[in-house]
Amino acid sequence: MSKEKGTITLRSEFASWRRDSEETDRLEKLYVAYKKVEDEFSERNAEFEVLEKQLIDSPSNIKPKDLLRIRRQRVQN
Repeated sequence: MSKEKGTITLRSEFASWRRDSEETDRLEKLYVAYKKVEDEFSERNAEFEVLEKQLIDSPSNIKPKDLLRIRRQRVQN
C-alpha cells in the first residue's frame, strides 16, 4: 500500500512540476512579447517628441488637425 501511495505522490508531484514548467514557459513568452511592444511604444513616443519639437522650433503652416492626422497615420503604420 505504501509503495502505491509513494508512486501516486511522485506522479502527482511530477505532473505539478510539469504544469509549473509549462506555465513558466508561457510567462516567459508573454514577457518577451511585452518587452517588444514596450520597446516599440518607446520608439513611437520618441518619434512623436522629435516631430513635435520640429513643429515647435520651425515656422510652419501645419495646423493642429494636420498634426493629429499625421500622428494617427504613424500609429497605424
